[in-house]
Amino acid sequence: MKERRAILAFEHARRVKVNGFITSHDETFINKSGLDFKVVSRYCVGMEFVCLGRFYRGIGFRNGHEGFEFFDGRQSFYPHTVGTPGITVIKADAGGGNQDCLLFCSCLDFLAYKTMEPEKASVSDSIILNAACNFTEFLQNLSQYHTFYCFFPHTVFGDTILKTLVGLFDSACVDCSGQYVRSVALFDSLRMRYNQRKCVIYERI
Repeated sequence: MKERRAILAFEHARRVKVNGFITSHDETFINKSGLDFKVVSRYCVGMEFVCLGRFYRGIGFRNGHEGFEFFDGRQSFYPHTVGTPGITVIKADAGGGNQDCLLFCSCLDFLAYKTMEPEKASVSDSIILNAACNFTEFLQNLSQYHTFYCFFPHTVFGDTILKTLVGLFDSACVDCSGQYVRSVALFDSLRMRYNQRKCVIYERI
């Protein structure tokens, strides 16, 4: 119960310190999850803070309001907001002007897609919701695009967002969750595939 309260109160974290590096323990978590360490290092930072008397150290993915989506593979396996909540908009590597956009609920799903499809991910803008409270801001950033490719989780939350977008934008909204039908989310699919490959390698040895 105490850990649950800590996660819910992350926006009230104190003594937040952002580092330019990711610890060896976090690097181990990244490698075990199947994420590309270079991808994580590009979009994330190491960070630490105190919340409700407990010390946290892990990985932070910055949102558009100078807050962070924090995860560490231990106490907070999936991201939770530290500081001010907000969406994250990441422009295509090739620059502006593209008409397509990739949509994600979680930064881990975005990092998973960048790991699995680096070339496809580099030619479109990406918008990450990060938290349900950011949905209005999320919608406000979609008007400039013609097509949205949605990588939402197979949950009530993900299905509700998808249905809402389809109701608002109709055929402009493309459901891409069929790419990971055996997993709840894209990040979980990456982890499963990575662990299956490791098992095959061990069997051959």
